[in-house]
Amino acid sequence: MHRTIVAFESGTVAWRDHSEWRRWLEPARRPLLEADLRELQLTPLEPAEPTHFACEPGLLGALYVLEGSAQGARMMMHQLRQHGAETGVHFLQAHAHDPRRWRALLARLEQGADTDAAAAEASALRMFTLAEAGFALAAKRT
Repeated sequence: MHRTIVAFESGTVAWRDHSEWRRWLEPARRPLLEADLRELQLTPLEPAEPTHFACEPGLLGALYVLEGSAQGARMMMHQLRQHGAETGVHFLQAHAHDPRRWRALLARLEQGADTDAAAAEASALRMFTLAEAGFALAAKRT
């Protein structure tokens, strides 16, 4: 996830000043992932190119993927708690913390249903591809 988040956050700098997007762009996820990597004594993967978003639908598509992954993070945190894991979980804890973010994003997507759905879909696919490539690189390391 670190590689995906670094590319995403590097590409969303221009959107951070917009109050409408702040709830999904803050707090930054990268420092949490970097703390996890340090605790787990893992080296980050080489970075991917930043994912820049020229329009709101593109940003919405990327956020759909990231916020959707928080659903999985909730399940993972539940399992990790059952096994007593206490280190390397800063990102997952924060990512899974507030399910209202997901519902708010779905509502925002509904509001913009008449916008450029193709741009949102292309951006979502780009984020899925970026995450998949990062997971494949990480798997090669082990």
